[in-house]
Amino acid sequence: MEILAFDICGKFAHFRKFYSNSSALTHFIPPRTTVAGMIAGILGIERDAYYETFSSENCDIGIRLLTRVKKSIQKLKYLKVEHPNHLNGSFFDPNKKKYISNTMVPFEFLIPMDVKEENSIISYRCYYRSKNEKTGMHFEKLKKQLHNKKKCHFPLSMGTANFSAFIGNIILYEGRECRTDDCVSIDSSIPVSCLRDFPRNPEYHLIQESLPMEFDKNRNLKKHSQILFNLNCEPLHVKLASEYFLLQNKNYSENILFLN
Repeated sequence: MEILAFDICGKFAHFRKFYSNSSALTHFIPPRTTVAGMIAGILGIERDAYYETFSSENCDIGIRLLTRVKKSIQKLKYLKVEHPNHLNGSFFDPNKKKYISNTMVPFEFLIPMDVKEENSIISYRCYYRSKNEKTGMHFEKLKKQLHNKKKCHFPLSMGTANFSAFIGNIILYEGRECRTDDCVSIDSSIPVSCLRDFPRNPEYHLIQESLPMEFDKNRNLKKHSQILFNLNCEPLHVKLASEYFLLQNKNYSENILFLN
């Protein structure tokens, strides 16, 4: 089977937690829904028109953290400008019949661990596999578009529109399913449901997050899953309760799991 991998890179990132409310908190890695949106944006599929196309029934999507990241919080004031008076950050309260100042909102975002370095970036590796004819044409179009270095149809971003991103390495793998009862080194993030056991290692910086997996056609959340990964960007040596995928070509070899 063919599996396409490509790196998404940028200086800043924000992947809002679906359960946060007034404070805009971020995940450390992009959820499956975000990666699907990135693929749709590259291909030129309109917003809210791809949820069923890129469902887990039609394709597999995986993610790997390539560079160490950390979180930073700033306070922002969002403006909805419908009147010149709104430019000072206020809004009209009809009950009090006067303009009231807006509240500052905490905004959490990701930055590289060595953010002061000139070439420091945030980088993730996305994995994409078609499972049927419905997404097969999208897979071939994406493969052709990336390898021909064509521009993305819509601008690529790391979560929010102002956090611009670009595509780095593009890798086409031959993949096969494998299974073992022994420990195996997994390079990608791991669904907790696929874990059987893993040895303790003081070098691991383990993060477990609840990430959205799928939306329905009305953008309602259909499924979310617990995902485990190493913030130090090193493989995790684990025992699995499921199959994993061995990806190989003449230059690279990786063991991954898809998000589910």
